[in-house]
Amino acid sequence: MKKILLSVAVVALGFAVTTTSCKKEEEVVETKSFGSISGMAYANLNEANDTLVDGQGSLINETVPEGTIVIATVNPMDYSDNPDATVNYEELSYQTAVLADGSYSLDTIIAYANGVSVELRFTDFVAETTIYDPLATDTFNFNITETTRNVYTAANQTITLSANDLKIIDVLYSK
Repeated sequence: MKKILLSVAVVALGFAVTTTSCKKEEEVVETKSFGSISGMAYANLNEANDTLVDGQGSLINETVPEGTIVIATVNPMDYSDNPDATVNYEELSYQTAVLADGSYSLDTIIAYANGVSVELRFTDFVAETTIYDPLATDTFNFNITETTRNVYTAANQTITLSANDLKIIDVLYSK
């Protein structure tokens, strides 16, 4: 009888240890949230159309060439609650091209509720600029134009992007 009680006690103890020490592991599913940045890219590519028929000036910007590249970069340290200063985090980069209508859009930038810092970089481009011919002798004919080749640049911009945000960032290039 003692053997049976001892056997039952050992089995019961084993069962108790097994059921209390085994915890069901909870599966942590990290959901990614995204933010979006879009806008228009302009430059004054036709300076000859900036003067109205009555001689008044009016700046009219044109859209930049299709295919001009827009890059968004994020420092991965922004995604960590406790970033390690000894680790060299590799910058995350997102890229898109300007469409024919001058618009651009970056739709899949990983962002959290508290926001991440995003640097927008607008690549330079070369284009022909239409200007009034400075050597024209007919000062009453505003239709005398020539073109010059110029490099256009735009300043980088830094913004804070949060989850589910849509930021509209228009950019103006200059020569």
